Amino acid sequence: IYDVWEHTLHALDTLPPNLVLRLTMLFHDCGKPQTFQKIHGIGHFYGHAQASEATAQTALQRLKFPQKIIAQVLPLIKYHDMVIPTEEVFLKRWLQKRGEAFVRQLLQIKRADNLGQHPQFHYRQQEISQQEQLLTQILQEKQCFQRKDLAIHGNDLLQLGYPQNESIGIVLQLLLDAVIQNQLPNEKEALLQKAQQYFSQI
Repeated sequence: IYDVWEHTLHALDTLPPNLVLRLTMLFHDCGKPQTFQKIHGIGHFYGHAQASEATAQTALQRLKFPQKIIAQVLPLIKYHDMVIPTEEVFLKRWLQKRGEAFVRQLLQIKRADNLGQHPQFHYRQQEISQQEQLLTQILQEKQCFQRKDLAIHGNDLLQLGYPQNESIGIVLQLLLDAVIQNQLPNEKEALLQKAQQYFSQI
């Protein structure tokens, strides 16, 4: 319904006056012209998010924006086009990787991006709302998605006989991955039993 610039303006209009969000939206599609290609008569912009990220970095540095702002904007541009499933495991992985603030900002960007599109695609607003609700539920229930949330810690592994080296961090990460993927409950006995299995393999 719009060209890239008009889409950007409409999307910007939907955002609150937040510098990081608005800079992200201003630059989020700026890599589209250089990545445009026609396949069977249909236009595509494969890789435009990465191209936009590179262009934004150059521009923001030239404009002398603080590094703290640039460091927040670039990942949002990089991942703005990523498909986000409404799945607990996926959101917990991203909470582990990037933290709550980033995930919430990314959902805000995806909401604004969608609102700058043809109204026939606005059904995605409901999907984003469901993702925001699931994110809030994960946090309110204090579900485990970080090592510090695990029911056991490094001292527990030392008591099992683990050497005081990098194996402790590796095993804690393996346990966390299993908990995030719902393969293991975040309960001390279950975690210790699994850790004991890992210990017999090292």
